[in-house]
Amino acid sequence: MAYQRIVSRKEALELILEGIHTLETTKLPLEKTCRYIAGRDIYAPEDIPGFNRSVMDGYALWSRDTVKATNKDPLQLQVVDNIHPSTERLPSVGKGQAAGIMTGGGIPPGADAVVKEEDVIFTDGTIEIQSPVRTGQYVSRKGKDIKKGSLVIQTGRPLTPAVLGTLASLHISEVYVTKRPAVSVLAIGNELIDIYERSTDHKIVASNLHMLSGMITEYGGTVHSAKISRNEKRAIRKNIEQGLKSDILITTGGSANSHSDLTRTLIEGLGVDLRFTGVSMRPGKGTAFGLFENKPVFVLPGTPSAVFAVFYSLVLPALLWLMGRKMGGISPVTAILERDIEKRSGIEHLVQGLVRRVDSLYYVLPFVGREVETFSAMNRANGLIIVNPDQAVLKQGEKVFVQPLGFQEDHLSESEALQHRWLSRCMTPPLISIVGKSDAGKTTLLEKLVGELKTRGYLIGTIKHDVHGFEIDHEGKDSWRHKHAGAHTVAISSPRKVAVIKDMAAEESLDGLATKYFTDVDVILTEGYKREDNPKIEVFRSYVHDQPLCTNDSRLVALVSDITLDLGVPCFGLEDIEQLADLVERKFLRDL
Repeated sequence: MAYQRIVSRKEALELILEGIHTLETTKLPLEKTCRYIAGRDIYAPEDIPGFNRSVMDGYALWSRDTVKATNKDPLQLQVVDNIHPSTERLPSVGKGQAAGIMTGGGIPPGADAVVKEEDVIFTDGTIEIQSPVRTGQYVSRKGKDIKKGSLVIQTGRPLTPAVLGTLASLHISEVYVTKRPAVSVLAIGNELIDIYERSTDHKIVASNLHMLSGMITEYGGTVHSAKISRNEKRAIRKNIEQGLKSDILITTGGSANSHSDLTRTLIEGLGVDLRFTGVSMRPGKGTAFGLFENKPVFVLPGTPSAVFAVFYSLVLPALLWLMGRKMGGISPVTAILERDIEKRSGIEHLVQGLVRRVDSLYYVLPFVGREVETFSAMNRANGLIIVNPDQAVLKQGEKVFVQPLGFQEDHLSESEALQHRWLSRCMTPPLISIVGKSDAGKTTLLEKLVGELKTRGYLIGTIKHDVHGFEIDHEGKDSWRHKHAGAHTVAISSPRKVAVIKDMAAEESLDGLATKYFTDVDVILTEGYKREDNPKIEVFRSYVHDQPLCTNDSRLVALVSDITLDLGVPCFGLEDIEQLADLVERKFLRDL
């Protein structure tokens, strides 16, 4: 019996996961299993390390010999042999003896500790020790890393390169893995053309095919077929029949309940047991789901933003479940809203946004408003803001739930996992210097560029270079009085801002400033610092100066001027801020 009804997103996910089952397992050679999912628990057939070994270059000895060793009464030990990692026949170490040993070498009989070579004095075949060596010092005991019989990898964990290295060290050459789901993707619409076809009036490239194929591949599935179908009964039926041979069928377009949209009717007619015919969420309201011989069939709307949202919220959990990743969904995180959101109440909304980490907090900038374009937003989004049906307006500063785009590793908490995704970006923001001679308009250009990049969803930091010294506080204010009373460092803090004034013995380097204070931004723009070895954008006005500053600077990436000059870099007009921002985005922000 088919379930023809509109359900919430939570109900939809429950119906999807309760109706599907993990695919069967197969045994593969270890070298072919990278990024597969472990189909069985894997236990260690042996110990790692397989013998007691040294973790330091030094000398293996019997620790009891050293109990009374002091500076005034050092111990002398005779060196009887040298042990390398490749040494198979280990010498015995008796009382009053030691053996030279390299990192990885086996601990010889009679020895129970290692002393570092820099902690002894070697003279004529003997070593002098001036302090006791504890039992087990610098010794990795047999089975300390992995114990024979212990669980190495649980069913459902991904086989990463590090895991493969561990299994290889255990002489495990074959592994049971869950088969990767074969997915068929069908884009339906008379207006759709292939990527290699030339666009004509009212024709658009079937971009959903490529987006879905990429998503499927990224998370471990295989694309069995990706086709375009005309919105006609015969063509749709033929392609659906072929797609139903795969482990998953995903159609996009033709999902709404109208005269020209045939997909849902034809799917049901071919024996698909529809579990729901719509989801109370935007985008993606027209999403339907059913089962064909226990295989999932997704009917998605045709708009890219809906496909994007539905894949991460409903399709991805199903894909991971089929591969053995027992995850009922992607746990949302809490973030502070950086811009108001206004939506129609009565239905859940998933709003694309850019999440950022600032210290221990997360902030999310929603991509909302008529100026936000579909593909630009999808390219920058790393989360979906969940707006509940009873919320019509969310104000800047409110806490909201954000669903990360992707999945989190089992061993990470939700906050650690999200931090892991953006940590590399947060730690090393690109630094670009706006330079030019005096009165060239550096501040004006920086001000405009900051505004343009801000509208594109980026978080910007700025640094102004001042060789003359400055006063930033207001005379008579409490913080000014603190400083002038003799305080070395003064901080003033409010709920939304913090400022620090600190005496310095020497000028802080630009890299030092960036590392200390700007790890939570996407890009740093400086005014000045023309002598620093950073990428530079020069602003030049011909009616103020005769020639530019950076005529022979290899770090110059762009010139902004009232006249066209050839300095071997792109040249922009004084008002070409959008084009300049495009260049900054391409060269420095494309991986964010």
